[in-house]
Amino acid sequence: MDHRTGAVKLTRMGAVLRSDHPASLRAWMRYKGMRSTVDAWGGLAASVRSGRSAFELVHGMSVWEWFAAHPDEQRVFASTMRQATEISARAIARAYPWPDGAVVCDVAGGIGTLLSVIVAESQANLRGVLVDSAGMIAEAEKFLADRDVAERIDRVEGDIFRTINATADVYVLKDVLHDWDDERCAKILAAVAASMPSGSRLVVVEYLQPRNRPNPFSPLLDLHTLTQRDGGRLRSLAELSTLLTGAGLRPTGRTFSVVPHDLVEAEKV
Repeated sequence: MDHRTGAVKLTRMGAVLRSDHPASLRAWMRYKGMRSTVDAWGGLAASVRSGRSAFELVHGMSVWEWFAAHPDEQRVFASTMRQATEISARAIARAYPWPDGAVVCDVAGGIGTLLSVIVAESQANLRGVLVDSAGMIAEAEKFLADRDVAERIDRVEGDIFRTINATADVYVLKDVLHDWDDERCAKILAAVAASMPSGSRLVVVEYLQPRNRPNPFSPLLDLHTLTQRDGGRLRSLAELSTLLTGAGLRPTGRTFSVVPHDLVEAEKV
Protein backbone atom coordinates (compact mmCIF):
# COMPACT_ATOMS: atom_id res chain seq x y z
CA MET A 1 0.00 0.00 0.00
CA ASP A 2 1.16 3.49 -0.85
CA HIS A 3 0.67 5.29 2.47
CA ARG A 4 0.78 8.68 0.78
CA THR A 5 -2.20 8.02 -1.49
CA GLY A 6 -3.88 5.04 0.15
CA ALA A 7 -3.68 3.16 -3.15
CA VAL A 8 -2.77 -0.51 -3.37
CA LYS A 9 -0.32 -1.47 -6.09
CA LEU A 10 2.09 -4.24 -6.96
CA THR A 11 5.61 -4.01 -5.63
CA ARG A 12 8.56 -4.71 -7.90
CA MET A 13 8.80 -8.22 -6.45
CA GLY A 14 5.08 -8.84 -6.92
CA ALA A 15 5.23 -7.68 -10.53
CA VAL A 16 6.91 -10.92 -11.61
CA LEU A 17 3.62 -12.71 -10.88
CA ARG A 18 2.11 -10.96 -13.90
CA SER A 19 1.95 -13.07 -17.05
CA ASP A 20 3.22 -10.16 -19.16
CA HIS A 21 6.34 -9.49 -17.07
CA PRO A 22 9.56 -10.21 -19.07
CA ALA A 23 10.83 -12.37 -16.20
CA SER A 24 7.41 -13.73 -15.22
CA LEU A 25 7.28 -16.40 -12.51
CA ARG A 26 3.50 -16.72 -12.64
CA ALA A 27 3.50 -20.26 -14.07
CA TRP A 28 6.26 -21.32 -11.67
CA MET A 29 4.23 -20.20 -8.66
CA ARG A 30 1.10 -21.88 -10.02
CA TYR A 31 3.06 -25.11 -10.44
CA LYS A 32 4.56 -24.88 -6.95
CA GLY A 33 1.12 -24.22 -5.51
CA MET A 34 -0.72 -27.07 -7.24
CA ARG A 35 -2.27 -29.47 -4.76
CA SER A 36 -0.40 -32.44 -6.22
CA THR A 37 2.96 -30.65 -5.88
CA VAL A 38 2.29 -29.47 -2.33
CA ASP A 39 1.04 -32.88 -1.18
CA ALA A 40 4.17 -34.55 -2.53
CA TRP A 41 6.32 -32.51 -0.15
CA GLY A 42 4.49 -34.28 2.67
CA GLY A 43 6.36 -37.44 1.65
CA LEU A 44 9.80 -35.83 1.92
CA ALA A 45 10.88 -37.76 5.04
CA ALA A 46 9.91 -41.09 3.49
CA SER A 47 11.65 -40.08 0.28
CA VAL A 48 14.88 -39.26 2.12
CA ARG A 49 14.79 -42.64 3.89
CA SER A 50 13.94 -44.71 0.81
CA GLY A 51 15.42 -42.72 -2.06
CA ARG A 52 12.11 -43.06 -3.89
CA SER A 53 10.10 -40.19 -5.33
CA ALA A 54 7.87 -38.60 -2.71
CA PHE A 55 5.40 -37.80 -5.47
CA GLU A 56 5.06 -41.49 -6.30
CA LEU A 57 4.86 -42.49 -2.64
CA VAL A 58 2.02 -40.00 -2.05
CA HIS A 59 0.09 -40.30 -5.31
CA GLY A 60 0.82 -43.89 -6.31
CA MET A 61 2.22 -42.94 -9.73
CA SER A 62 5.09 -40.98 -11.21
CA VAL A 63 4.71 -37.28 -11.91
CA TRP A 64 4.76 -38.02 -15.66
CA GLU A 65 1.90 -40.52 -15.32
CA TRP A 66 0.04 -37.96 -13.20
CA PHE A 67 0.44 -35.28 -15.85
CA ALA A 68 -0.81 -37.68 -18.53
CA ALA A 69 -3.96 -38.19 -16.45
CA HIS A 70 -4.31 -34.50 -15.53
CA PRO A 71 -3.71 -32.44 -18.71
CA ASP A 72 -4.58 -29.13 -17.03
CA GLU A 73 -1.70 -29.61 -14.59
CA GLN A 74 0.57 -30.77 -17.41
CA ARG A 75 -0.09 -27.49 -19.20
CA VAL A 76 0.84 -25.51 -16.08
CA PHE A 77 4.08 -27.50 -15.82
CA ALA A 78 4.87 -26.94 -19.51
CA SER A 79 4.28 -23.20 -19.08
CA THR A 80 6.63 -23.23 -16.10
CA MET A 81 9.41 -24.80 -18.15
CA ARG A 82 8.88 -22.30 -20.96
CA GLN A 83 8.96 -19.30 -18.65
CA ALA A 84 12.12 -20.56 -16.95
CA THR A 85 13.77 -21.04 -20.33
CA GLU A 86 12.69 -17.59 -21.54
CA ILE A 87 14.51 -16.05 -18.58
CA SER A 88 17.81 -17.85 -19.27
CA ALA A 89 17.71 -18.37 -23.05
CA ARG A 90 19.60 -15.27 -24.14
CA ALA A 91 22.38 -15.77 -21.60
CA ILE A 92 22.77 -19.41 -22.68
CA ALA A 93 22.77 -18.45 -26.36
CA ARG A 94 25.52 -15.89 -25.76
CA ALA A 95 27.64 -18.05 -23.45
CA TYR A 96 28.55 -20.79 -25.93
CA PRO A 97 30.75 -20.21 -29.03
CA TRP A 98 28.49 -21.70 -31.71
CA PRO A 99 30.47 -22.64 -34.84
CA ASP A 100 29.68 -20.51 -37.88
CA GLY A 101 27.06 -22.10 -40.12
CA ALA A 102 26.40 -24.93 -37.65
CA VAL A 103 23.23 -26.96 -37.31
CA VAL A 104 22.09 -26.97 -33.67
CA CYS A 105 19.75 -29.71 -32.43
CA ASP A 106 17.78 -29.11 -29.23
CA VAL A 107 16.86 -32.53 -27.83
CA ALA A 108 13.62 -32.52 -25.82
CA GLY A 109 13.46 -28.83 -26.66
CA GLY A 110 9.71 -28.40 -26.10
CA ILE A 111 8.18 -25.90 -28.51
CA GLY A 112 11.58 -24.40 -29.33
CA THR A 113 11.86 -21.66 -26.72
CA LEU A 114 15.63 -21.94 -26.32
CA LEU A 115 16.42 -22.98 -29.90
CA SER A 116 14.49 -20.06 -31.37
CA VAL A 117 16.67 -17.64 -29.38
CA ILE A 118 19.91 -19.44 -30.28
CA VAL A 119 19.06 -19.36 -34.00
CA ALA A 120 17.63 -15.84 -34.06
CA GLU A 121 20.22 -14.04 -31.96
CA SER A 122 23.47 -15.81 -32.80
CA GLN A 123 25.82 -14.12 -35.25
CA ALA A 124 26.96 -17.54 -36.49
CA ASN A 125 24.34 -18.07 -39.25
CA LEU A 126 22.85 -21.10 -37.52
CA ARG A 127 20.11 -23.51 -38.47
CA GLY A 128 18.21 -25.64 -35.98
CA VAL A 129 16.59 -29.02 -35.48
CA LEU A 130 13.95 -29.34 -32.76
CA VAL A 131 13.36 -32.84 -31.37
CA ASP A 132 10.46 -33.65 -29.05
CA SER A 133 7.22 -35.61 -28.83
CA ALA A 134 4.54 -35.34 -31.50
CA GLY A 135 2.41 -33.14 -29.23
CA MET A 136 5.23 -30.69 -28.58
CA ILE A 137 6.19 -30.56 -32.26
CA ALA A 138 2.60 -29.71 -33.17
CA GLU A 139 2.57 -26.86 -30.64
CA ALA A 140 5.92 -25.63 -31.92
CA GLU A 141 4.62 -24.83 -35.41
CA LYS A 142 2.81 -21.62 -34.45
CA PHE A 143 5.39 -20.63 -31.85
CA LEU A 144 8.30 -20.82 -34.30
CA ALA A 145 6.30 -19.02 -36.97
CA ASP A 146 5.50 -16.22 -34.52
CA ARG A 147 9.22 -15.98 -33.71
CA ASP A 148 9.96 -15.79 -37.46
CA VAL A 149 12.38 -18.74 -37.34
CA ALA A 150 10.18 -21.55 -38.68
CA GLU A 151 12.08 -21.71 -41.98
CA ARG A 152 15.39 -22.07 -40.16
CA ILE A 153 14.34 -24.81 -37.73
CA ASP A 154 13.38 -28.33 -38.79
CA ARG A 155 11.01 -30.23 -36.52
CA VAL A 156 11.57 -33.94 -35.80
CA GLU A 157 9.48 -36.26 -33.65
CA GLY A 158 11.68 -38.31 -31.34
CA ASP A 159 11.86 -40.33 -28.13
CA ILE A 160 14.75 -39.41 -25.85
CA PHE A 161 14.91 -42.97 -24.52
CA ARG A 162 15.00 -44.63 -27.94
CA THR A 163 15.65 -42.69 -31.14
CA ILE A 164 16.57 -39.10 -31.94
CA ASN A 165 17.07 -39.31 -35.75
CA ALA A 166 18.62 -35.87 -36.15
CA THR A 167 22.00 -35.02 -37.62
CA ALA A 168 23.65 -31.83 -36.36
CA ASP A 169 26.96 -30.23 -35.47
CA VAL A 170 25.98 -29.28 -31.92
CA TYR A 171 23.35 -30.97 -29.76
CA VAL A 172 21.79 -29.29 -26.73
CA LEU A 173 20.24 -31.08 -23.76
CA LYS A 174 18.81 -28.55 -21.31
CA ASP A 175 17.29 -29.34 -17.91
CA VAL A 176 16.62 -32.98 -18.79
CA LEU A 177 19.10 -35.16 -16.92
CA HIS A 178 18.31 -33.90 -13.41
CA ASP A 179 14.80 -35.34 -13.82
CA TRP A 180 16.07 -38.93 -14.05
CA ASP A 181 18.16 -41.54 -12.24
CA ASP A 182 21.53 -42.66 -13.58
CA GLU A 183 20.12 -45.65 -15.47
CA ARG A 184 17.65 -43.58 -17.44
CA CYS A 185 20.16 -40.77 -17.96
CA ALA A 186 22.43 -43.39 -19.53
CA LYS A 187 19.62 -44.35 -21.93
CA ILE A 188 18.97 -40.72 -22.87
CA LEU A 189 22.64 -40.03 -23.52
CA ALA A 190 23.01 -43.27 -25.49
CA ALA A 191 20.09 -42.26 -27.73
CA VAL A 192 21.63 -38.84 -28.34
CA ALA A 193 25.12 -40.26 -28.92
CA ALA A 194 23.76 -42.77 -31.45
CA SER A 195 22.55 -39.92 -33.66
CA MET A 196 25.72 -37.81 -33.34
CA PRO A 197 28.28 -37.81 -36.16
CA SER A 198 31.93 -38.19 -35.19
CA GLY A 199 33.34 -34.85 -34.08
CA SER A 200 29.98 -33.30 -33.25
CA ARG A 201 29.45 -31.76 -29.81
CA LEU A 202 26.87 -32.14 -27.07
CA VAL A 203 26.22 -29.19 -24.75
CA VAL A 204 24.52 -30.28 -21.53
CA VAL A 205 22.83 -27.39 -19.74
CA GLU A 206 22.27 -28.36 -16.11
CA TYR A 207 22.20 -27.19 -12.53
CA LEU A 208 25.41 -28.72 -11.20
CA GLN A 209 26.09 -29.37 -7.55
CA PRO A 210 28.55 -26.56 -6.75
CA ARG A 211 31.85 -27.40 -5.08
CA ASN A 212 33.28 -24.00 -4.23
CA ARG A 213 30.48 -21.75 -5.46
CA PRO A 214 27.78 -21.25 -2.81
CA ASN A 215 24.38 -21.29 -4.45
CA PRO A 216 21.26 -21.36 -2.25
CA PHE A 217 19.17 -22.39 -5.26
CA SER A 218 20.90 -25.77 -5.69
CA PRO A 219 19.86 -27.43 -2.38
CA LEU A 220 16.25 -26.34 -2.95
CA LEU A 221 16.21 -27.74 -6.49
CA ASP A 222 17.87 -30.94 -5.30
CA LEU A 223 15.08 -31.44 -2.75
CA HIS A 224 12.52 -30.59 -5.42
CA THR A 225 13.85 -33.28 -7.75
CA LEU A 226 13.91 -35.77 -4.88
CA THR A 227 10.27 -35.16 -4.02
CA GLN A 228 8.81 -34.55 -7.48
CA ARG A 229 10.86 -36.74 -9.83
CA ASP A 230 11.51 -40.48 -10.05
CA GLY A 231 15.18 -40.78 -9.12
CA GLY A 232 16.04 -37.27 -10.25
CA ARG A 233 18.81 -35.31 -8.56
CA LEU A 234 21.44 -32.68 -9.12
CA ARG A 235 24.87 -34.03 -10.03
CA SER A 236 28.42 -32.79 -9.74
CA LEU A 237 30.58 -32.15 -12.79
CA ALA A 238 32.43 -35.40 -12.07
CA GLU A 239 29.19 -37.39 -11.93
CA LEU A 240 27.94 -35.84 -15.16
CA SER A 241 31.29 -36.53 -16.85
CA THR A 242 31.01 -40.20 -15.85
CA LEU A 243 27.59 -40.44 -17.49
CA LEU A 244 28.87 -38.77 -20.66
CA THR A 245 31.89 -41.07 -20.87
CA GLY A 246 29.66 -44.10 -20.40
CA ALA A 247 27.68 -43.06 -23.48
CA GLY A 248 30.81 -42.86 -25.63
CA LEU A 249 31.16 -39.10 -25.35
CA ARG A 250 34.37 -37.36 -24.34
CA PRO A 251 34.06 -34.34 -22.04
CA THR A 252 36.22 -31.63 -23.61
CA GLY A 253 36.89 -29.83 -20.35
CA ARG A 254 35.13 -26.71 -21.62
CA THR A 255 32.40 -25.47 -19.30
CA PHE A 256 30.51 -22.18 -19.35
CA SER A 257 28.71 -20.70 -16.36
CA VAL A 258 25.32 -19.02 -16.75
CA VAL A 259 24.15 -18.88 -13.14
CA PRO A 260 22.33 -20.92 -11.99
CA HIS A 261 23.13 -23.16 -14.99
CA ASP A 262 26.39 -24.64 -16.21
CA LEU A 263 27.05 -25.60 -19.83
CA VAL A 264 29.20 -28.74 -20.14
CA GLU A 265 30.61 -29.70 -23.54
CA ALA A 266 31.34 -33.24 -24.74
CA GLU A 267 32.48 -34.59 -28.10
CA LYS A 268 31.46 -37.69 -30.06
CA VAL A 269 34.61 -39.73 -30.63
